[in-house]
Amino acid sequence: MTTLNDILGIAVVGYRFGKAPESGRSYNFRDGFYEEGVSMAQVLYCKPVGSFAAGGEKKYYYKGIVSGTGSDNEICITDVTPITYREYMQLRKTMISESNAITNYYADQKIRLLNKGYNIGCTEKDIEDYRRKFLK
Repeated sequence: MTTLNDILGIAVVGYRFGKAPESGRSYNFRDGFYEEGVSMAQVLYCKPVGSFAAGGEKKYYYKGIVSGTGSDNEICITDVTPITYREYMQLRKTMISESNAITNYYADQKIRLLNKGYNIGCTEKDIEDYRRKFLK
């Protein structure tokens, strides 16, 4: 099973809504603390984080290194560098194993919760369908 430690330190590209904070860390206003890096709404080929507040902000594209996850379970990155949409699309094509690792992390995380008896609103079949959909 893929864990957070397995994806820490891998290079990714993705987008977020609104510019990345100059501090290099997103602030979680709901809970009152800084995230592990800049929170991303979507990375590589993975499903965008559904609870991420877009708020009508413009999409900005970045590359960086996975540094953790935020309070909405979104990927956070450090060494954040702005890139164009075109660069994002080109780089994403070269990062298949990285994308698969993150997809497996999210799927395995849900399976771990199911195995602990949590009701997460989906079945193991749903999780495996998600995995198949986003693995490249």
